[in-house]
Amino acid sequence: MPRIFITGLPNALQGTPELRRLLLDEIPLAVEQSPGFAIMRNDVSVHAPPDMVDDRPVRIVTFNVEGLLRKPDRTTPMHEHLCNAIADVLLAFLEKQDVRYDSLVGWCLRIDRDEDAFVRRTPI
Repeated sequence: MPRIFITGLPNALQGTPELRRLLLDEIPLAVEQSPGFAIMRNDVSVHAPPDMVDDRPVRIVTFNVEGLLRKPDRTTPMHEHLCNAIADVLLAFLEKQDVRYDSLVGWCLRIDRDEDAFVRRTPI
């Protein structure tokens, strides 16, 4: 059961219907639609805890996907695709909520941690 932790979102989003939809619907759907993983959206847990320091001059949004089992058919490109799918959903959310960010960084970690996938995005 994958767990996704998102940090760096503005605290003003806590408790909003938009954040709830992101955590309960949109990101789990992106995982479910990632080819080859065969992970159902109901098996995905997504968490976005409040930021302890919400007024930073630089906003870096991060996500970690943990709990992906190592399987021979789950390749590094598949993990990269999953990272990119989640990053795309987060970027669309940030844009829709008019959240300025300086960087979006994400990791898809396999339990074995030999070949983790990584993604980093900056605004255009």
